[in-house]
Amino acid sequence: RQLPTRIVPVGFEIEGQKTLVEKAIYPELILEKIYKNISQYFSQTLPRLRPINEGKIKEITTVHDTLTAKYIFFKNVVLRISKDGREEIEYKDINSYIANSGEDNGQFVWNTSILDREYYPCSSVGMFQTFIKCICGLGSYPEQQTQERIRSLKSIFGYLMHDNYECNLKAVVFTDAVIDQGVPSGGTGKGLIGKALGHIVNKNFDIDKCYISVPGKDFDTTKDTRYSSGDATTHLIHIEDAKKEFKIEDIFGDVTENVVFRRLHHDPCYHKSKIMISTNYPFDIAKPSVKRRVHIFELHNYFNAYTTPIDVLGGRMFESNWTDKDWLSYDNFMIESCEEYMRNGLPDLGEINYSDNVLNNVMLPEVNTWFKAYFKEAYIKKELTFYSIEK
Repeated sequence: RQLPTRIVPVGFEIEGQKTLVEKAIYPELILEKIYKNISQYFSQTLPRLRPINEGKIKEITTVHDTLTAKYIFFKNVVLRISKDGREEIEYKDINSYIANSGEDNGQFVWNTSILDREYYPCSSVGMFQTFIKCICGLGSYPEQQTQERIRSLKSIFGYLMHDNYECNLKAVVFTDAVIDQGVPSGGTGKGLIGKALGHIVNKNFDIDKCYISVPGKDFDTTKDTRYSSGDATTHLIHIEDAKKEFKIEDIFGDVTENVVFRRLHHDPCYHKSKIMISTNYPFDIAKPSVKRRVHIFELHNYFNAYTTPIDVLGGRMFESNWTDKDWLSYDNFMIESCEEYMRNGLPDLGEINYSDNVLNNVMLPEVNTWFKAYFKEAYIKKELTFYSIEK
């Protein structure tokens, strides 16, 4: 609130004579006074202030995701998604619905949680569905395999959207299926996956903090400010373009336990969040302790330096050129993703080229190719065979 400037008399004594002068009191001076004594105010004065509760004041509890349900708030309706499908709940009925459902849930919805668009069922295939089909193997895999990968990606989306942590928590890693000669090229659509999740989780993609993107090139696991852009509302963290030296073991505490959200010179807050990582480099996940905490999805290299999403889709996703129909089609796909996760959990689809990419990342690709041919052609004999260095 804007405070008015006050002109007040202030007394000074100069050489034994008292003098009154006028001094302007600005809001900035009041704030400066508070800042200088902030520890006193917050540790001594404010904790003594308590509401008078005579049965009239109730705790504010908000509607949130549960083990069996995901809630998405649209302008016209609350959508409850479970393994049985989706239910539309009018805002005026949310209190009675929660009370009668038997769920351990709240009864209020923050206005800042309501997306700035309306929900209606939509079965049309839009730009986003075409993008998904491309990164899941369009033109390179048999149709059945492409559809299996689409269902797998839907389950991953549903898992990352679901703000509930009563499950086997994993870091989801998005990487490329093909890394030519061990040299990553990028541009396959991993960044657009992050945007897709951000636009269904955040009301305002650029302002809200439910989804945050953390630059991988500057990510330092030794700093407690590594998630400084997040806050108490954050439940999905995207470590974007993780560097080659990134050690996924260093964030296992963040994946399975509380995440520390702390800005410089601020007190930290702690709570659980889902974590996704996009990278052009494959991580070694051979150790059982690593494998059980990681879920890998390899994007088909349909998009690259020569074929971009704009070339194929005819426009940029999630921007001003998107129509209401585009948003409806996208929203319904993300809702289907929640339904897929509720029904089937997070199944392991298996890898495409991940192990080869890991080996190519640490040795010459020619050596890896030679070893594969050596084993495939059954050159290994039972007896020990010696070769010269040259051979």
